[in-house]
Amino acid sequence: MDMRRDAARALFDLMDHVYREFPPIGGRDTVWNIGSLSIRPGAANVVPQRAEMTIECRDLDEGVLEDLEQSLHACVQRYSGSARIEIERTYCISPVAMSQEIVKQFHSGARRLQQKSRRLPSGAGHDAMILAKVMPAGMMFIPSIGGRSHSSAEDSKEEHIVAGCRVFASAVDGLMSDQATVQYTSAAGE
Repeated sequence: MDMRRDAARALFDLMDHVYREFPPIGGRDTVWNIGSLSIRPGAANVVPQRAEMTIECRDLDEGVLEDLEQSLHACVQRYSGSARIEIERTYCISPVAMSQEIVKQFHSGARRLQQKSRRLPSGAGHDAMILAKVMPAGMMFIPSIGGRSHSSAEDSKEEHIVAGCRVFASAVDGLMSDQATVQYTSAAGE
């Protein structure tokens, strides 16, 4: 056994590193997933010759993301097993801040309608990330049954959908009122 160049063993050592070393590096909003694994040739009686995994990390702080990646590189440099480990960054999307004014209006709209609200960072790459590069953008979420998200089992209660629509409409009304006030003040001041 000690003569084998077992690629799966190296992969599992790297996975163990992720689950042991990432928590102290990350913050409250840091998330990561090991979402895919591949071990080849994939036969029970053959030593794994190649093993791959995909790790996705998300955080609002780009520095934290860099620290997580550096932790992986340090693990590879210290690795003393017989297999060779390589890391390749395949994709990187920088965190994007949402408009604080829009977020404030969502919160105010919820308060006006006596609905609960809280700030919630989103690690998911939504269209708002693209829009935020060219215009103010914000996102509002409603509860999902069982907390399921990005899954075919995702669903929300009708009353949460209706309340979300009302809060959204109230936020738009608040934004439009603020815009009208700014335009009126500008016109009156000229």
